[in-house]
Amino acid sequence: MKKILLSVFLAFASLSFFTPSALAADSACSGGSGANTTSLSPQSGENNQDQINTAIQNAPIGGTIFLKAGTYIISHPIVLRSNIILEGEKDKTIIQLKDHANWKTVGHAGAQSILDPMIGGGAGLTGVEIKCFTVDGNFNFRQNSGGGNVSSGSAACYRPLKWDSDFSNCESQYVDRYSGRGYYTMIYFSNGSNLSVHDMTMQDGANDAVKVNKCSDIRFYNNYVNASGHEGLYALYSHGIEAYGNKIAVRSSDGIRGDNCSDFSIHDNEMYSYNSADSSAGVQIADKGHSEYPVFNVQIFRNVFHDIWRSGIWFSTAIAKYNGKWPVEVHHNLFVGNGYSRDSAVGATGGITNTGGSAAVVYNNTFDGNFGSGIYDGKNTMKILNNIVVGTTTGKYSAAGTGVGIQGGSEVTYNVFYNNVKDATVSGTGNFNGNPLFYNPGEDYHLLSMAGRWNPASSSWTADQQNSPAIDAGVPQTEDSVYGDYSNEPEENGDRVNAGVYGNTSQASLTGIIPQEPMPPAPEPDLFSTVEFSDGTASASTGESVGTSGETTNLGDYIPGTGSGGVGTGSFTEMDMGNGDNDAPDYYDSSVAMTAISSGDSPESASATSAEGAYVAPYFPELGSAAESATAACSIAKESGGLVPCGRNTDDPDTDWNECDKCGLCSVVLMGQLIIQFLMKMAGITAILAIIFAGFLYIYAVGRSDVISKAKSMIKYVLIGFTIVFSAWVIVNTILTLLGYIDPLGGEWYTMC
Repeated sequence: MKKILLSVFLAFASLSFFTPSALAADSACSGGSGANTTSLSPQSGENNQDQINTAIQNAPIGGTIFLKAGTYIISHPIVLRSNIILEGEKDKTIIQLKDHANWKTVGHAGAQSILDPMIGGGAGLTGVEIKCFTVDGNFNFRQNSGGGNVSSGSAACYRPLKWDSDFSNCESQYVDRYSGRGYYTMIYFSNGSNLSVHDMTMQDGANDAVKVNKCSDIRFYNNYVNASGHEGLYALYSHGIEAYGNKIAVRSSDGIRGDNCSDFSIHDNEMYSYNSADSSAGVQIADKGHSEYPVFNVQIFRNVFHDIWRSGIWFSTAIAKYNGKWPVEVHHNLFVGNGYSRDSAVGATGGITNTGGSAAVVYNNTFDGNFGSGIYDGKNTMKILNNIVVGTTTGKYSAAGTGVGIQGGSEVTYNVFYNNVKDATVSGTGNFNGNPLFYNPGEDYHLLSMAGRWNPASSSWTADQQNSPAIDAGVPQTEDSVYGDYSNEPEENGDRVNAGVYGNTSQASLTGIIPQEPMPPAPEPDLFSTVEFSDGTASASTGESVGTSGETTNLGDYIPGTGSGGVGTGSFTEMDMGNGDNDAPDYYDSSVAMTAISSGDSPESASATSAEGAYVAPYFPELGSAAESATAACSIAKESGGLVPCGRNTDDPDTDWNECDKCGLCSVVLMGQLIIQFLMKMAGITAILAIIFAGFLYIYAVGRSDVISKAKSMIKYVLIGFTIVFSAWVIVNTILTLLGYIDPLGGEWYTMC
């Protein structure tokens, strides 16, 4: 199974600008320097919630509670109020649940238990911003040393799940808890608005990392969720939600889940599972049958889903069209190696699984090496076009799928299939089987082009020796003016959209059989529409905003719709299957995975403008492989010296290349260049020192002709040597230029490839 997450696709994502709904971005980590700030330091003991709650209650409107570096052990919830900012010292502040916390059910409302989160408050909070610290649920990590909050024995009490006296009896019997049943949710909001959670690390939890219920205007970005006991972000009956720039390592259930949500934008995230047991999907979208909360305008784009237990995206219930429009759009995503479940109870597996009969349009995605199906549409309710589906293999059990590229679909047209166990998957206009000729499958999915292919590694356009048949293979615009749009593709684009993840983007491969001259400029940021938010009511969180929730920005061809549907099965079980799947990435490394990744620059540090106003670039964390640990992170740090330009743990921002990239042929060429540059610098320094030394000899010769002659000769030969070196460079460059030399590795002969 592929376990490399395609650094060039991440570069594509980081180049792609979006608008957070003409919404002023939350402030980045302030370091406690903001106005109206109350600073705290961790106290000894396990009741740090007391000092935090006191500071929150006494803070002015819009004030900040700043938690200085250290670990704050809590034994009871942190209670928020409206118009407040809770902030920490990035990567240094930790709020940790005490060992054996044993938070009991505080009451019963009908058949529903009322459960306290680690961080929350009463219903109706507005203008709340939580940022820049780590929440440690202390669930599995420390159990072997006698701590933690997990109890495997308590699982027997929850079959079937009962929110009644049996549930209370179970609480009395077991000190610690079983995952996925509502205990120790890290952050929870209900009936609130104007809420923001960003630049956080949330790890080792028993339940959801962030849960919002009947809320609006929510932003969840730049977070790292590692080993949650349920969803990373769970949104119910909510609208106006944007989740982007997150890395979610799924342990149980889903990375992001939306039940009966609308105006929900999920983009520029990485999601994967790294244990061989019980995770479900990267994203789950469902309609639980509540007509007052219809599902519409759900947009899922520019994400990377890889090595996930069930599927990258799962539609678990029926979601119908409304007024003839698609309620969900899935586009420009990458799905690699998903669906490795060995539990037959999971059912169909693959890149996308639609088991409930949801209406969705799936276009311009790339699927590679998924198990079961590339796309599974069990009730034929999806429109599927312009995708590339390759390398699909048979699932781990019969119900998982037989390796069909696309199984089902109400309309399946203009897709490219190759090397699937069953390539002859569907009949339909424009579908064909053929090698799409990716530049480097598993790492770079740009299409080969004789006219020009964008190469993120060298930040240049490169001409290849053959053309991909997926160029100009998407639906013609004359047949579909919306999904046949190619306006974002650079010239020459053949007046037709390319298939696959880069179709209708500024990185689409060019049309033609000879190298284009001149090549296009570097790719422009690609704008896709995202949600707009309601008018902001508090400066503490989202700041000024315009527009009405439910609208989309006028930056793309997204067609919003609404829908409703029946009741479905919901999230898959949180039970550990213990299947021993060797293909799956390992469970998290307790000494590595529990370390927060460095968030780098804030989203507003990279900005762009357009006629619509000021927008911010999506922040995409430096992401590592999912193979051995959850956080093979590449941090940003200046380095002094070092001639090996690859395979490091830090990327020097002062260089034009990424030192964290894997070593390859280009690395050897670049290292040779660096060695030459180093030697030339040393030669220059040596020459200058020689000239200075000769000058001293000349000054202090005091009439000694032999010393004067020696000094003159030294200066003469130093200058002659430099003249030879630079003359040789000019001569070689002139000859190669006149001969029309083209470097096969890309770039000029004297630059890195």
